[in-house]
Amino acid sequence: MVGPPHGPHLHLDVRYLAVAPPGAVPVGNHESLDLRWVTYDQLPGLGVDGGVLRLARAAGNDPASLAAFLRRPAPALDEQALARVTCPVLLVIGDRDFSGPADRLAAALPDAELVVLRGVDHFAAPRDFTCIDRSLDFLDA
Repeated sequence: MVGPPHGPHLHLDVRYLAVAPPGAVPVGNHESLDLRWVTYDQLPGLGVDGGVLRLARAAGNDPASLAAFLRRPAPALDEQALARVTCPVLLVIGDRDFSGPADRLAAALPDAELVVLRGVDHFAAPRDFTCIDRSLDFLDA
């Protein structure tokens, strides 16, 4: 597993989030072998922190879908799996981010660009203007 030097950590790490209308029935495939749906009220029982609960309540979010996502096991990624990523990847991380450094992750991806934001932590990175500018440049937007 690629992770910080002190070992893997647990935090909200978005991979797939499906939004479904009330009454929808989950149908899985090879990528969703352990998909479980839970209600918003079950989120605290999953060890979800207050920030994720606020995210779940935010306008336009479906708390039930967020809960289902949080229940889904995240497969471990190793260097062999990352080496198969063929598209360009932009990695943006703050030098004060608890999930860093990202050097090992960048080295494992064949076409990765790593941007380290000075003086920025995990939660401030998306609001950092360098992060925004580099992301827009990467997307050619």
